[in-house]
Amino acid sequence: MITKEDIFRAAHQVCGYSKLGTPHVAFEDGGNWVLDNIQYPWETKSYNDGRKVFFTSDTHFWHTNILDFSNRPFDNVENMNEALITLWNETVGPDDVIYHLGDFCFCGQQKFTDIITRLNGKKYLILGNHDLKNIKRSWMEYFEDITMMAQIKVEGQLIYLSHFP
Repeated sequence: MITKEDIFRAAHQVCGYSKLGTPHVAFEDGGNWVLDNIQYPWETKSYNDGRKVFFTSDTHFWHTNILDFSNRPFDNVENMNEALITLWNETVGPDDVIYHLGDFCFCGQQKFTDIITRLNGKKYLILGNHDLKNIKRSWMEYFEDITMMAQIKVEGQLIYLSHFP
């Protein structure tokens, strides 16, 4: 269960101020904790219906410097993006669930839309530090949910999800 203390710790240690210029403030709203209108549900999502559930992180679509920072084996960011999209779609089906554990992309809205609309699956985003710098409210229409952390249960196994160790 995500506690009030977890949310405030995340808000103060991780978020700081958003690119939109407003501070990230946590407050209670009808049993959910909300951070800049991104909700943190108390309930645990359960998957026992046979759907496949996948996890990934740090794709860094359009992040040119990640090629050197992480020694990625691509000549340029366009080739990296295409390889990641191909591998994603070969692995994740249209009805599968995929949790992206942060640092999805490093780009503007149009490039974000061009990438996200090509990816299979019911997508959930757990925010990472780069997402916090780039997130736009319009991202919410492309993800089933966007949170700082989550707790889910897959075939009886409780899993805590966060970008930050």
